[in-house]
Amino acid sequence: MRMAKNRVAGAFDRSGRTRAALLDAARRVFADAGYLKAEIAQITRAADRATGTFYVHFDNKLELLKAMVEQFQLDLLDSGLNRPEHPPEAAPQVLRALWRTHHRHAATFRALVEAATVHPEMATLYENMRHHARHDFHSMLAGAPRLADADRGELTVMAAAIENMVCACLYEWHALGKRPEGYTEERGFQSVLDIMLRVIGCAGSASAADR
Repeated sequence: MRMAKNRVAGAFDRSGRTRAALLDAARRVFADAGYLKAEIAQITRAADRATGTFYVHFDNKLELLKAMVEQFQLDLLDSGLNRPEHPPEAAPQVLRALWRTHHRHAATFRALVEAATVHPEMATLYENMRHHARHDFHSMLAGAPRLADADRGELTVMAAAIENMVCACLYEWHALGKRPEGYTEERGFQSVLDIMLRVIGCAGSASAADR
């Protein structure tokens, strides 16, 4: 009986390692080729696994991406972005959490954006993620003293503008790797943060985001 249990445990362990290898390989392939051009054979080759093993773990490429996006979303929540409201002074911490998480999941982010152009369910998922980001920015704007007289419509437009700017920068610089000359991750972060702080009208700094 003990030997049988050990064999089962070993099989589960190997299965977990194979799944992890496929996910890791997919990140590398998506980072290089994107989601739409990537093929399952490329992923299994990068994972050093037989093509048939892919279908033991995932029905298709879309199901694999869903698993990657789930990890992406959990990382966003773990980074502290799961609070219902954020005060204006939290802007550096909120942006830093978004910046670091999207950097870690750059390949997944790229794949999600591409998949959203052909899969309605991924388009909905992507829009929901962006909606949560807009909510975070909206809550910071709503608490800013200099914007006390702004109505909800004005705050909504400003939150959308900030989210669009942040999303575009993250996609271009992290997901696609199209960085301006002289770009560093910290310099890019600080530039976007400076714009956010001017809109919100509160003091803050990149160093504050690390506390």
